[in-house]
Amino acid sequence: MKKIASLTVCTLSLIILWDLSSKTYHTSSTKSEQHKDEQVSSQTAPDFELSTRLPEYGLQPSVNLEPGIHAPHPPKTVNIKERELLSIKNYSVIGMQQYEIQASVLSIKEYHDGQEADFSPVDFALGWEEMSDPDINSKIQISQSDRFYNWYANPYPIPRQKIILQSANTHIIPFNGRIENDLKKIRVGQIIYLPGYLVRVHASNENKVWISSFSRSDTGAGACELMLVTNAKILKTGITKTR
Repeated sequence: MKKIASLTVCTLSLIILWDLSSKTYHTSSTKSEQHKDEQVSSQTAPDFELSTRLPEYGLQPSVNLEPGIHAPHPPKTVNIKERELLSIKNYSVIGMQQYEIQASVLSIKEYHDGQEADFSPVDFALGWEEMSDPDINSKIQISQSDRFYNWYANPYPIPRQKIILQSANTHIIPFNGRIENDLKKIRVGQIIYLPGYLVRVHASNENKVWISSFSRSDTGAGACELMLVTNAKILKTGITKTR
């Protein structure tokens, strides 16, 4: 019998707090390593002219790469001392773990509606290890909507648990306008490198907090990474797909 799977991986976790000062957060992770934190100073996101901005995310055609694993390692996390890294409009972005990922871009979805879009305008569905192999992820139907990442396979090209453990939906917070433009150049199918931080975001005028997942093995609501991206590099550009 063929195995069929359709799984919703995650959405952005929202916590409504009546007293933010009394809330205690625990951010342990079995995959974390203790290293010296890189220095990123807290700053207010600068406004930049609309004429300097690329129009939207994910508009460029997707690309093909040769079969094989292109991102052989899982994301790296490092515990840090929590601190504010960025202020965007009425939102305060608090760094909780240093995070870097090299991965295949499985899907890109831009958002304009909802408070989350004020600070996180786009989600990247990313895959590493076997999920960075185009021959494998081409056999999985992938979509994004409502801050969720969904996949469907019939049959599984690799065991179901590997698909869960080796892919993730990442809510992206660009650190500044230059990085936002770099992110807009990224195409589905490319191999990218993103360093930055897993964060929580406070709405200063409301008792609301959005908080990142700190596990790569969770699914469902609250399982996405909420990432402040401090750089964006395309490691493998690929060849544009022809229709």
